[in-house]
Amino acid sequence: MLGWLNYYQKGYLQRDVSISNILKLKTPSHREPFTTRLVRDLLEEQRSSKPETSSPISHKAARLSRKRAKAPPKMSATADIANSMASMTMGGGAGVGVDTRKGKGTARQEASDTFWVDLLAGKQPEVEAVISLARQVEEKLKSFDLSDQCKAILNDCDMAAKIPGYFSRTHDDAISGTYEFQSTNIRYAAMYGTSYLHTPLDDFHSFFWTTVWASINNPQAKISGSKVEEVFRSLLSAQTRDMVTSQLKGWLDEETRLAFGISKFFSKMVPFLDQWSDILLVVEQDRARSKFPKDDVAKELWFHKYAYRVVLEYLKLLDEHKESLKDY
Repeated sequence: MLGWLNYYQKGYLQRDVSISNILKLKTPSHREPFTTRLVRDLLEEQRSSKPETSSPISHKAARLSRKRAKAPPKMSATADIANSMASMTMGGGAGVGVDTRKGKGTARQEASDTFWVDLLAGKQPEVEAVISLARQVEEKLKSFDLSDQCKAILNDCDMAAKIPGYFSRTHDDAISGTYEFQSTNIRYAAMYGTSYLHTPLDDFHSFFWTTVWASINNPQAKISGSKVEEVFRSLLSAQTRDMVTSQLKGWLDEETRLAFGISKFFSKMVPFLDQWSDILLVVEQDRARSKFPKDDVAKELWFHKYAYRVVLEYLKLLDEHKESLKDY
């Protein structure tokens, strides 16, 4: 997820998180420490960006009062985005991968460091909220003993979109993402043929469904031969997938999981996945209660707020469960 956030801080929304796009490296690769201080560049790029009139990627647009223009060919622009993202480095330079320097947390600073204080000076409340969340993410990462060896990367940026100008471009009607891992909102939009704007929240839902898929299909889970787990795997396909979250709640009691023959590996994951599902539900409810801004700058700030907020909530959850999950 830090790899996703690193892309985001460099101005790109990945938009296709799936099990096939998260690749484990055969040989770990060194990366510079991850930092959320790139939020400064993200906000500066937002201020300097100019409206664009062509679409570099394919995605379903929000309902617009104006008549939508037909999107021009996107192959070359899409390749430009994918190539740009592939050339990123980690930390202060950019970033692909999930890693920080062992024992240092996320670019620990000296007590005299005034970066965050200086960045907050004179900012509007909406901007302050984004900066504060970015700072909290960096502080929370100090709870983890992460190495400087990148073991996995978020790959395949063919569906990625540049965030600057994202709301002013014209778009076509293609839905982005891999079906099995798409958010429920995107699935419904495709089912009913309604217009929909892909947001950072959709990528976070894709992370959740990818983790569910990886957990129940883990070799340690499959060797159990549990009929219950076989049924659970089948629920992840087609329209039955959303039944999974209610099933998780039915297995929160450890004795119940043992009675159903749930594998040890997946049994450890059930409480974590259930709480993660609840976090996403709360965030979605908050999003539904708030009005989506009309101004493009305010829309980008809305994206930034939820990007950092959900990563922060995920890190808190991971910290809470890291002892029970550390052996997996």
